[in-house]
Amino acid sequence: MQMKHELELAKKLACEAAEILKSKFHNNSQIISSEWKDIKTDADSASNEYILEELGKTGINIFSEESNNTPFDINNFQWIIDPLDGTLNFSRGFGISSVSIALWDKGKPIIGVIKHIFQDQLFYSHLGHGAWMNGKK
Repeated sequence: MQMKHELELAKKLACEAAEILKSKFHNNSQIISSEWKDIKTDADSASNEYILEELGKTGINIFSEESNNTPFDINNFQWIIDPLDGTLNFSRGFGISSVSIALWDKGKPIIGVIKHIFQDQLFYSHLGHGAWMNGKK
């Protein structure tokens, strides 16, 4: 399955969302809800909105960890995103957080992208093409 355009889009969006999150981090992102250790910040919302808007242009269903706009259905072709993975770390100033974007088809991951927000690391994989970090296999 050739998905080069979708892979490049996911990489681009993960990097751009990381920049949004870094700006929120340096401007003291605010907690907007909290249930035990599951917190939401305005940074989560900003990253989520940006990724949803851009991925929405693909016409592919999107399941987001931050919003229940589309039900998760493992049997369908869909984007799965976590716009701020590690929100608790992020909210406490601990710099281990990432943006995660994946494309699944019939219960199998086709594309996976993880952008470390505070380090120059972009991890990605495309089914049948191996796994990479910053362009190195």
